Amino acid sequence: MLDVNSFSTARVAVIGDMIHDEYLHCTSSRVSPEAPVPVCKLIRREMRDGGAGNVYNGIVALGGSAKFVFVTRPQHVKTRVVVGHHQVARIDKEPEPTEYLDAWRMAKGDILSALRGANVVVISDYGRMPDEIIRYTITNALPGQTVIVDPKRSDTRIYSGAEIITPNAAEWRAMGNRLPAGNRFALVTQGEHGMTLFRKRARPLRFPTEARDVIDVTGAGDTVVAVLATALSCGYKLRESIVLANLAAGIACEKFGTHAVTIQELMGRKE
Repeated sequence: MLDVNSFSTARVAVIGDMIHDEYLHCTSSRVSPEAPVPVCKLIRREMRDGGAGNVYNGIVALGGSAKFVFVTRPQHVKTRVVVGHHQVARIDKEPEPTEYLDAWRMAKGDILSALRGANVVVISDYGRMPDEIIRYTITNALPGQTVIVDPKRSDTRIYSGAEIITPNAAEWRAMGNRLPAGNRFALVTQGEHGMTLFRKRARPLRFPTEARDVIDVTGAGDTVVAVLATALSCGYKLRESIVLANLAAGIACEKFGTHAVTIQELMGRKE
């Protein structure tokens, strides 16, 4: 039975790519004479935390405690042009991984400090973390810590040693639809089809979607990781944790943009 204190003992370390989600809310009533695209009038600009920042916010919204290690510069920004609830364009500013390397190397002490205070470790890899830092985090995880990786690379050897990886359907296909030798579990998120847990020497477990009305899937994978990590940190079994993560992902998909699901929302849906 969930209550407001269910996740108060969670201690999670979040290491990863900080993404700034920018939303340009517009109206549009005509098509450009220059090209077959809408002419958008800017009404409001909004900034939200994305990537590992969304994972961190999700853990805190559930009442858990998290230490967050990230590099802020150069900024990684995703700008979405939105008319109503429809995204009409996205503009990405993505620095190369080499631009992060020196800053991440300086953060190694912060990573070790975060690891010492946690029993679950999340690596949120949006393809811009240097390989060296991913390996450093996994190899320095303490005995008994569960390491969860939200992966973006098809070469999964870089994630070897992490207990759980959480690819989406496209990332899973890029991995050859196979559980990597270096990981115990792969929790594959599949949008409107829910999610599937792949295990070594056991049949997959399937979890149907809990979304009632899908509005926006942005950040749903971050929600899964946040709830999974928080629940495991509090002693929930893996299957129980996935049920809660699947429930939270359904709630997140009913909101526009990235949304940190609260413990109250989860309690309301669980009843």
